[in-house]
Amino acid sequence: MTQIHPTALVSPKAELGKNVQIGAYSIIDENVEIGDETIIHSHAIIRPYTTLGKKCRIFSGAVVGEVPQDISFDPDKKTFCEVGEGTTIREYVTIHRGTEENSKTVIGKNCFLMVNSHIAHNCQVADNVSLANAVLLGGHVEIGEHCFLGGGGVYQQFARIGKYSICSGNIAINVDIPPFMMAIGYRPWIRGLNLIGLKRAGFSREAINSLKACQRILYRSELSFPKALQKVEDEIDSEEVRYLIDFCRTSSRYPTCSRGKIDTHMI
Repeated sequence: MTQIHPTALVSPKAELGKNVQIGAYSIIDENVEIGDETIIHSHAIIRPYTTLGKKCRIFSGAVVGEVPQDISFDPDKKTFCEVGEGTTIREYVTIHRGTEENSKTVIGKNCFLMVNSHIAHNCQVADNVSLANAVLLGGHVEIGEHCFLGGGGVYQQFARIGKYSICSGNIAINVDIPPFMMAIGYRPWIRGLNLIGLKRAGFSREAINSLKACQRILYRSELSFPKALQKVEDEIDSEEVRYLIDFCRTSSRYPTCSRGKIDTHMI
């Protein structure tokens, strides 16, 4: 049974699923859709044109679907924010909807957005992504599935983070981070593979070994990054490596991170 606290303000034009819970002093605007069994704690705000999937949890002080911090934004435009089922949004997280007409900010399924993280307009965050406290994503940032972003990281607009990668805390990203890698340092460099993440995700020994070989060529050889990428393509054939090569060669605002250091205990 849906439960709405008497002090909550819920628009009659909002659509609530089954067994939704809305806490004290929360605000649910018009043109909002909330999936079954979603729990919205006290003092949360869900703005217009926002869709929350089933079994989401929105904690106190979070603001989801707010208008973007973009001086070119026309408030008369209809733009959207979508949050996938099973996603948890902790205290004081802010998520902004898209800027351009009919564009949208998308958060995937089963994501975990920790306290004070911010997702700007038109970001695309895939499934099973975790953002630690105070991660800041600029507009149009793309985060691949199963990524973990460490606390206090800042991600410049249009940056791309490849799937199954991990970024350290307090990092400043102004390059694309390849999939499956571990990026650390204020000025990011590739330390090695995200081995723990890959093993937890059930990647085979063969897949991990092919990625290890790829990482050695890209980040330990004396070749320039384009030549190293070509050498990887010529010498290593696996589904994961082909995906990594395609990621690095996809047109982007920024180059792929080409800085690495020898760290033998990670190889």
